[in-house]
Formats: sequence, structure tokens, C-alpha cells
Amino acid sequence: MKVARTVLEDILNELLDKYSLNKNIAQTGQNYYINKNLSPSKIMKILNKENPLPMCHERELYYLCRILALSVNINNELILAEDELNLIDVNKYFNLKEMQIADGYKAPVESRNKSSFTIKEVRRISDKVYIAIMSYDDVIDFMEDGWITYNYSTQRQATVRKKKGKRGIVVEPTINQESLTEIEELIKANKFTPNLITLNLTDYSGFGSEDKGFSYANGNFTISRGTEVAIIDGFHRVIATVRAKEHVIDPSTINGVWYVNILNFTIDEAQEYIRREDKRNPIDEKHKATYNKNDASMEVTTKLNLFGGAKTNSMFNRLTTNTMEINYGDKYTTFEVLSNAIKHTFNLDKPMNIASTVDILQKGFNYIIGLQQDKFDNKNKNKDLSTNYNMFAFYVVLISKLKNSKNLMNDIKDSIDRIDFSIDNKFWKDIGVFNLKVNKSVINKMSKYCNKLLQEKVEV
Repeated sequence: MKVARTVLEDILNELLDKYSLNKNIAQTGQNYYINKNLSPSKIMKILNKENPLPMCHERELYYLCRILALSVNINNELILAEDELNLIDVNKYFNLKEMQIADGYKAPVESRNKSSFTIKEVRRISDKVYIAIMSYDDVIDFMEDGWITYNYSTQRQATVRKKKGKRGIVVEPTINQESLTEIEELIKANKFTPNLITLNLTDYSGFGSEDKGFSYANGNFTISRGTEVAIIDGFHRVIATVRAKEHVIDPSTINGVWYVNILNFTIDEAQEYIRREDKRNPIDEKHKATYNKNDASMEVTTKLNLFGGAKTNSMFNRLTTNTMEINYGDKYTTFEVLSNAIKHTFNLDKPMNIASTVDILQKGFNYIIGLQQDKFDNKNKNKDLSTNYNMFAFYVVLISKLKNSKNLMNDIKDSIDRIDFSIDNKFWKDIGVFNLKVNKSVINKMSKYCNKLLQEKVEV
């Protein structure tokens, strides 16, 4: 490539955020891949960002540029604007030879219609753990054919960056370019010692799914198309393998194997596995804390974040470990703020209290956010403190005080109506809303204020 591939990846990531749900682009992409004898499910995973761009072959970046540039709407008009088309002009990124090779490439016909993938000579360790040895070429085929995906909920912390020249954020896998380059060079020189890659065929049986998505017999591990195969450890090693093969003149000169750990874990089990792996390769502390199943308040927080869906839970997928996602994205507050507030307001000594706490918080936040919906819909333009991410600690305290209310919505509305959320209200500074961390002292001040607020209502 004429420039570092990350330059093009950054541009494409922003365009994917904007156009990933466009049906015309999806259809153009599928037709393009079918013409190349490539699996149409692979381009759909790329468009939906299940396959992050760092996992793609360089020629697939070229294909993605072409797909976006060729896509038209029902009126046969180009979907991308002129300035967007200029940004993905392939002549800026690829030399003539690279484009000719990409245009002339066609995969074997059978790869397009492959409904399953079989890994041979697999050893079964338990019902949930298997291990295999796969050659570099087998791992590359497995990934390039669109089987391996990237699940952010079972990965190390993501990188969040602000979009260039506009509002909004882009979430991307965290890539250590120095480490990636080092591994690639060792693989090229056939000097990289065989290491472990861990894949997880996510177990969704707890959500009513009876189909495991794989079968095991006589040492053959067969995975069905459509099964989520998430790479949870070894992301850099797999990418380096692909790039080493594509950057040498003769790929056949590179030979090696990977030990592949194949798991059938739930999301919780996979997160616990990652937390243990952190001892070897440290994860961001705030991100790691969200995996801690022994912290009852964090367990409530993560369950609230995943409870139901956006139509039934105003807090669904609204929590983050990165404040940039709050300032420029659609997140409301951090896991840490909510977890600290819950820890100091709710009794979580018994496991049954976790479910009841999630339930009351979901109901309470539905009312709090619903009663101020206009503010939350435009939170990045809102001028008062009602949508401030530390204010969610106060909301937790308020809900805890009203958890036994017979008319929760009315009581919350009455409280919200009597609160001065003005940024000029010195009280909020005194109480600690502007503190970098909402600790027990801040929570206690919030609790006293709530008691006073509710007592005033009684006296009225």
C-alpha cells in the first residue's frame, strides 16, 4: 500500500458507522463477493463491524472501497457524497500492481458456499474445552473465509477516538502496532515459537438456544456457518500471521503452526477467562473491573446495562468505561459511577437482592430518563446537569430511597420537578457532582439531600 493501512481503516470505519445498515450497500457487497467466489457472509460481517478492518486482508480494504464507491440507491444515484468518494479513491492507497492482483483474484468456488468448517485432529479436554494444532494456512483460511469474529464484550478494552472534523466517536479494537510488527517479522523469518490462540464458540444456551453450532466426532470438530466464533486471545498473533503471508514474495516459504484452544463458554465464562489472562497481558483496570463477578455492585451494573433491550430499558447499553463515549457518543455514564453508587445504597448481601436491585433500577431510570427525554435525546447540547454522568450516582440514591414507593413514577416526577439542575447551582459543587470520582463521602451527601427532598414533600 502507498500509505499505512491504518489511514484508510480510520476513514472506512467512519463510513461504516454511517452506512452499515444501508441495504443497497449490503446487496452490492454481497454481489461483489459472490463474483469473487468469496462468502457473502464475510462482507456482511465487515459491514456490520463483526470483522474489524485490522482482521481483513489488504485486498479486502480495496474491495470495501470499491463496494462503497459503486453502491447506488433506488434512483440509481451514488449513495456516497462526492467528498466521501474522494476520501476512498483507491488510487490514493494502492499501487497499480496491487489493484490488478485484487481485481484478478478469485477464490475457489467451494469457499463461497461452504456451510461448515472442519478442524481435524482435535482433542476433547471437556464438554467446553477442546484443543487443536492448526497450520498458519489453516488459520488464515478460517479467518479469511469469515468464520472468526470479534466480540467486544469478550475482548480487551476497545480504543475510542473522536471522528475527524465532526461530532461522534468511533470504537475500534485496540491494536499494539509495535507488537504486531514484531510478531509479523518473526513469523516471516520462521522464528516465532508456536503459541496459543483461543477461540470461543459462544454458548447461548442460557438464552434458549439448543443448537451448539458445532459437533465433535472421531477427532473432527465441525462448525456450522452462522456460529459465532470469537477470538478472545491471540488477536495480534492471528493478524500478524495474515500480514506476514501477504507481505512476502513467496508465502510458501512461511511455515508454522498455532496451538488453538477452542472453548464453548458463555459470555460470563469468557470474561472470567480474559480476567485470568490479564495476569500475563494487563488489561485496562476500569475495563477489567466490569468482568469481576465477585463484586455484587458491578454485577448489578453490568446486568442493568444488558437487561432487556432499548425499548424496555432506558439504560440498555448506555454504560462505558471511557468518558469519550459519553462526551461524543450515546453513552450516559460509566460502570464505575453506577457501581460505586449502588455499593453504598443497596443491600446486596444476598444473591436474590441482585435481581430485585436490577429490577428497581431499571424501572426507576425508565421514569427518570423518560420524564427528561428531550434532554437525554440531546444530552451533548443540554446546558444543565440533569444529564451529567456523575448525576447518575444521585439518581441511584434517589431510586434507593423510593424503592418501596406505591407510585414510583409520580414520586420520581415530584422529586425531579423540585430539583434545580442548573450548572450555576453551587449546591452541586458542594455535594461533589464535579468530583473526578464519586466516592462514599459524595454518596452520603447525596443521601442526606434526598432525605431532605423527600421530607419536604411530606411536610407539604
